Amino acid sequence: MISFWGIDFHIYGLILGVGILAAREVILKVAKERKIEENLIDKLVIASVIGGIIGARLYHVLDNLTYYSENVVKIFMIWDGGLGIWGGIAGGVISVYLTFSIAHCTFLIRDVWDLGAIGLPLGQSIGRWGNFFNNEIVGKNGEPLFFYESLATFILFLAICYLREKRKHRLMGIYLLGYGGIRLLLENFRVPGDTWVIGNFSVSTALSIVAIVAGIIWQR
Repeated sequence: MISFWGIDFHIYGLILGVGILAAREVILKVAKERKIEENLIDKLVIASVIGGIIGARLYHVLDNLTYYSENVVKIFMIWDGGLGIWGGIAGGVISVYLTFSIAHCTFLIRDVWDLGAIGLPLGQSIGRWGNFFNNEIVGKNGEPLFFYESLATFILFLAICYLREKRKHRLMGIYLLGYGGIRLLLENFRVPGDTWVIGNFSVSTALSIVAIVAGIIWQR
């Protein structure tokens, strides 16, 4: 936490905010290339942020249900960390789709998924540094997994930007395939107990595989 003029700022939240703003700027740039109105994009960005935060927090709370059932008020303290990215992706997708459906948008939903595929990895790459300041996402042998994921998602962002016209309306598939692969690899280095497990079943690993399969199907 840092303080300016008597106001406390949580570094985790500040970094997430920077990630969101950076993603928005890139999304708006590509939207302009495709002649999509900025005000409509802003509605979808706001919806994705709200839905994403709710979904990410819900994922984390379900992962730690025993703790939060005894500390209900802490469910809302997201500035202390505790956001599950798979829940964030699901929440963001659902909220964007619902907003698109009722906002009378004049462009294709496929353009929306393309824009999301460009903004997501950049926002994630920046946002992972919030885990650094919260001393989170460190591997079982001390590996800085947050850094590896930050670097990998930034490379994924660059690749998607490069392919944004060559693979138009296929970018979300590339994102799902790429990020699913990144997480599937990094899950092998997570500390036992740091990831959501049902029985002997890793939820994150399963969702990574689902994302990879979905990404392959999206390319067809």
